[in-house]
Amino acid sequence: IDECQSARCHQEAVCYNTQGSFTCQCRPGYYGDGFYCSSEHKKTKCETHRDRLLGSAEFGRQGPQPVPGQYVPTCDSQGAYEATQCHGSVGQCWCVDRNGLEIPGTRSGTSRPLLTNSLVKAVISVGGRDWICLEKVIIGVAYDCVEKMVYWTDITSPSISKANLQGGETIPVISSDLESPEGITIDHLGRTLFWTDSMKDRIEVSSLDGTQRRVLIDTDLVNPRAIILGLNMYWADWNRDAPKIETAAMDGTNRRVLVKDDLGLPNGLTYDPQSSQLCWADAGTGLLQMRMTGEKLCHFLSS
Repeated sequence: IDECQSARCHQEAVCYNTQGSFTCQCRPGYYGDGFYCSSEHKKTKCETHRDRLLGSAEFGRQGPQPVPGQYVPTCDSQGAYEATQCHGSVGQCWCVDRNGLEIPGTRSGTSRPLLTNSLVKAVISVGGRDWICLEKVIIGVAYDCVEKMVYWTDITSPSISKANLQGGETIPVISSDLESPEGITIDHLGRTLFWTDSMKDRIEVSSLDGTQRRVLIDTDLVNPRAIILGLNMYWADWNRDAPKIETAAMDGTNRRVLVKDDLGLPNGLTYDPQSSQLCWADAGTGLLQMRMTGEKLCHFLSS
């Protein structure tokens, strides 16, 4: 049954049919709960800060471009300051509070990004520091800017662990009832950890110390891997017979399929809160693609 036939979504909203219900989402450029959408949007402090800097910037083919060397803050999908701010020109990142003010002692120097080499020896590199984990197969890595902790998933002895960015011993987070933990991501504001398990076919969440653990989704999953948070939760299922990219609220409700056509093995995901764009790498097609999360059109970025 198409629940959208009787839906009361606003004329500037898109209706998404779900099992026994529906959700409404305002079109890009409009704001509201989907039942009422308006083009008027009161800017947040971060958006005002960002737009003031971009307002004096030069315009390129993709819109306003900041003056070379100028720092422009990054705002999340709700308009708040992203917990981690970076200045590409100087190669530094730092943590900020809710007002966008830098938290002392969090600024990093020029650094390499988080990476893993998931062969016999796994290497996690960040901030110029390497963690070498012998005989581990590390699949996913996430970073908590607030406490300067690196989290990772290991499928050899199925577990989720963490270590302090400044050094220290590996701290086990979760080591039971896991089979193949893969994708991992952190809700910096909610202080929670999300991950996928491709053998148990489920998505779970817990506190950052591994307590208050619960299953969010455990149906219609085959090989869930990458997972990321934006306005909602997004994940890729590289089921070879029916690959797809899905989304749901962070409590697992309002689940729906975002992309199911022209996919091979969707593997990596990232989300740009400023443009509401979801990008993914596909190991099957060899493509990088993106789409606006409120639209159905996909664009090819690279091949």
